[in-house]
Formats: sequence, structure tokens, C-alpha cells
Amino acid sequence: MANEKSGIGKMTYVGVGTYYGYWENNQRNGEGVFTYTNQDVYSGQWKDGKKHGQGTYVFFQTGMKFVGKWSAG
Repeated sequence: MANEKSGIGKMTYVGVGTYYGYWENNQRNGEGVFTYTNQDVYSGQWKDGKKHGQGTYVFFQTGMKFVGKWSAG
């Protein structure tokens, strides 16, 4: 399919943030990092475009972390 995202790459979502990581079938799949516009960061596993599996979410303003397993976002 033309322009299908697959492999590793970076995508900026205007007003939301930037994702850098693995793609499969045009969706975030595998290991990746999403940096939100408020500077919060999620680093971990993705499946079908959603947070899924082991990951860490860091809240920029407080420095607090949520570390655990995510399921379908």
C-alpha cells in the first residue's frame, strides 16, 4: 500500500505531541516514545496505535511516574 507506515519513524500530531518509534500497518506498534505538548512523556509498548504492554508515563509538572502494564490505551 502506498505511503503505509512500517518500520521505525517519527510523526508529529499537531496540538497533541510527537511519537518516535516503531510502526506496523500504519499504526504505532512495538516500542515507542510519545512526548505530549504539555511535555508529559510515555515510553513503552504500543499495539494498534494504543499504549499496550509495559510502559512508563512521566508527568512533567510533578515528575511523578506511572510504571506498569497498559491495556488497549
